[in-house]
Amino acid sequence: MGDTSFWAVPKDWSQRKHAVINYYLKSAINKFIFGSATGGVVVLDGFAGRGEYEDGTPGSPVIIGKLAEEQFQRHPSRDLRVWNIELNHENFSHLIHVTEPWVQRGYVTNLQGSFQDHLPTVLKNSGQSLLFAFLDPYRPRELAFADFAPLLERQSQTELCIVFFSSIIQRHLVPMLPAANVNDRFRQARTEHLNRIFGDGRWQRLIDKESLSLDNIVECYIEGILDRARLGCTRWQPDVFVCYHQIYARVGKDKKYHIIFVTRHIDGVELMNDTFVHESGLLFNEDDIKKFEKSGRQMGFGFEEFDQNTQRFNDGKTQLMQYLIEIGRREPSRKWLRDDLIAESIKTSFGKYQKTVHRHAVQSLVDQHSLPKFKPVDTKKKRDGTWQLGPKTLLVFEQ
Repeated sequence: MGDTSFWAVPKDWSQRKHAVINYYLKSAINKFIFGSATGGVVVLDGFAGRGEYEDGTPGSPVIIGKLAEEQFQRHPSRDLRVWNIELNHENFSHLIHVTEPWVQRGYVTNLQGSFQDHLPTVLKNSGQSLLFAFLDPYRPRELAFADFAPLLERQSQTELCIVFFSSIIQRHLVPMLPAANVNDRFRQARTEHLNRIFGDGRWQRLIDKESLSLDNIVECYIEGILDRARLGCTRWQPDVFVCYHQIYARVGKDKKYHIIFVTRHIDGVELMNDTFVHESGLLFNEDDIKKFEKSGRQMGFGFEEFDQNTQRFNDGKTQLMQYLIEIGRREPSRKWLRDDLIAESIKTSFGKYQKTVHRHAVQSLVDQHSLPKFKPVDTKKKRDGTWQLGPKTLLVFEQ
């Protein structure tokens, strides 16, 4: 994409999108490398752009390249490779320039052309390595569902982070409503366009129900991802998780788009959940709050801000306890491992609360005396009267 006005300076939403990738991969790459059965990790930037903005702000290829360099310096024997794909010739020329040091060291490869044309090359060279794909097209039409379907069907561990332009798709759907005054030629062309993006005609259900909220649109899109990804499920990879989070044009303004995250591992869900909480400015460290209680203004918060953070923590914990009760009622006879229950809670309220809040909600629901609650079956109480819970503590629901 050669739009110079776009590349002049990053917009607010672009900075937050890149902050998500940086925060997630900074934590995940190390886990990927040491958790991969093959020891290999591939990061794919399918729409790399020029690598940086004209004001010098790094784009995704530079962010990922720097992370790869850090890993290479720490663990030179580990196999970490980055592939950047860019169609536009002008953008690609600058991409070569800003990534040249990493290309020379052998862990970054740049390919000029379309994502559709070069994905087979990346998949072939990735072998059985764990693959993380960041797909951020400039326009919705640049990423057809069929283009990334091979990633969903891949048997080896694969994660996708897709930028989905829900607000633009909403505008594309509105003329398809029954009351819209459009001719048959336009309607046919728009039908083909939407089929290409959604992968089939499932978007028609949105039109039939006239339910074109952004959340309804992204959930319809995710249905297709789940259906296709489950074709790749095996006894070794029995499930797939798809979560999404909204990115706003500016703080407090309308949603600009959604980031959709696809993974086959619950650790990825938990880490991306904390990433989105961080992006929203809602991440806090419970240890910091404990220190503040002991030392007043030690953490730099005024008393009013501390009260707000404490209230937010307690409100979140209370809301999550209600979610946990609903989870227990859905499967009343199930015996839960504590960490499985936390994972289910995170999926229920993805992107709202960090994992530590979920953990404390479970602890509070176990410790309370009134029903409904979860009861441990294989542990004991501590001296302070609370239950001692570990990751594999078995819990049963009581009501």
